Amino acid sequence: MSSDGFAFTNLIDTPHWNDAAWLGVAFGVDPSGQQPPFMGVLFQNEAAGREIFDDWVHRFGSSDEFDEIRVAIIEGNIPGKDAGYSVTIGSDIEGITERAKQEHQEVDARYIATVTRYHRMNPQPGSPFLPGFKNAYKQIGEYLLLPDFGSQTQPQPDFGLAIRKRKILFRDVADVDDKDIDSVIFN
Repeated sequence: MSSDGFAFTNLIDTPHWNDAAWLGVAFGVDPSGQQPPFMGVLFQNEAAGREIFDDWVHRFGSSDEFDEIRVAIIEGNIPGKDAGYSVTIGSDIEGITERAKQEHQEVDARYIATVTRYHRMNPQPGSPFLPGFKNAYKQIGEYLLLPDFGSQTQPQPDFGLAIRKRKILFRDVADVDDKDIDSVIFN
């Protein structure tokens, strides 16, 4: 926290994300329903993508206990963009303030700035992957966030860098206004 009360928190290392070249997301579910589903962040540059998740695992461990990594999936059409949904990844202000409270630090959420990355996904109509992920998440109550490499048609998830998460936001584009943290999807 700076002396003027303003704080900047950032789990998005912009140069690494630029180098990693985020291609999209891939979803997977355990057919038996015993294991949590996963959301793979598909990167073109494996080394840079690994570095992003290495940093996160070092910072949060194998479980994002305070849900400091904010993941949102915003469904619905956006004028001027192909049909699909948007995914945002950034810092979760509630999680950050909760961790600070647990560590006996004072943080005023009104004065926290952060960076969010987003990607627009354009699946084929009727694609079962997002609905399957949502259903499995609803049943189990948690998911794995992990890096994914390879290609959009042949993803290669890396479970060695998976981070267990409980919180994910499923939203509708109609609920996002220009003052919303997810408004980056309109750019």
